[in-house]
Amino acid sequence: MTQPSPYPFILHARVATRSQTRLAGGAPEADIITAVSGLKRGAELGRRSGKSGASAGARGDRSETSNVVTCADRMWAIFDKLRLIKSRAWNLDINRWDWSSGVGLWGVMRCHEVLGDARCLDFLVSWVEQNMAGRVKGSVNHVLPAYIVEYLWRVQGDERYRKICDEYAEWCLDQATRTDNGGLAHVWPGGQDDYRHQLWVNSTFMAGMFMLRYGAELPNEALFDDGCRQYQIHLESLYDAKIGLFFHGYHCQLRGPIGDYWGRGNGWMVASLTEGLSWLPPDHSLRESAERIFQATMQRALSLKTADGRLRVMPLVDDAYPESTCSALFGFAALRGFRRGLLPRAFLDWGLQLSKTMGDLISEDGRVANCSHSANPDSMEAYLQRPCEQSLYADGIMLAFLAEAIIAIQSSGKSAPVSAVSD
Repeated sequence: MTQPSPYPFILHARVATRSQTRLAGGAPEADIITAVSGLKRGAELGRRSGKSGASAGARGDRSETSNVVTCADRMWAIFDKLRLIKSRAWNLDINRWDWSSGVGLWGVMRCHEVLGDARCLDFLVSWVEQNMAGRVKGSVNHVLPAYIVEYLWRVQGDERYRKICDEYAEWCLDQATRTDNGGLAHVWPGGQDDYRHQLWVNSTFMAGMFMLRYGAELPNEALFDDGCRQYQIHLESLYDAKIGLFFHGYHCQLRGPIGDYWGRGNGWMVASLTEGLSWLPPDHSLRESAERIFQATMQRALSLKTADGRLRVMPLVDDAYPESTCSALFGFAALRGFRRGLLPRAFLDWGLQLSKTMGDLISEDGRVANCSHSANPDSMEAYLQRPCEQSLYADGIMLAFLAEAIIAIQSSGKSAPVSAVSD
């Protein structure tokens, strides 16, 4: 298990796997975590004097130092809120095996995967041990927690975790409801019967990422191939090349899109593409089209951002409010896409701009402002009228973005993408 860093500002992240420990910028088997010197002291002095951590003695570029301090402070505030929350509301119940808690866990997983802090790993292990007996199946929404279990299997090698992953791999391949074109129907217990004919833009995030990563890691060729097929089906069915964005849904019997160009829905897709592309071989038949659509969508989103970098809840509606989860998902995709060499430097700049903007929208106790409620494919008016709320999925999205932002801020002075971990 990785050791906790002396302060949550990591220059090099150590990720323990079954075979080796990887250190960014160093050789395998290295056993060092390097923290940014002076930041904790500067932040503490700044809080006492009323000045920023940068002006109170941290070294390097002052604006970058202040930004990384803010990102880290906000990240750990969200983490503390998430791990301590006690609620039975569906969107805040951390002990529910479903997509909302799964997104929250994904954010914690990304913090550990990128920054290497042991507190995140300990929380994930504790969650799985507490909740694996209550795991459920029947929806793509139930697969996302297995993505976190798969990560723990790779990190710790616990065969109980592999068996859980095998269960969800079998469900995806043999038991999931399929649409007429072979896609994973977006059904769930209590949902409308007509959902069995519908593809939704978030399904590649909820299930496709698990299928690709576990299929590649095990390996399970059937699972990997079907995961690629799911990405292909959803890209072909939902992407509108004329607009440069994804529809929320597609009705496979009516043979047409449903819903509209929902901001967070597009965010789910670009985030899942940055994850999924990391598991595709360079010569895979899906890679060219997936990269092309990813890059085109990101370019379109860049053209729609507000002055402070955010995207609106409905990106094409000029008077719609800027929405935090959509913005953070695109920020995550922009920073990780740049880091992996998929996007030009303009997207690093966008992500860094968003890191400053989003830091001001997160309270000291970890509450994220301007996060829209979940939505089904609907009319434009319905999306705009959805209330804002606190949720585990907002927390997880923000954690993943802030972890990526910390790495990006630290490497932003370099001319080429810098990978913190081989993820």
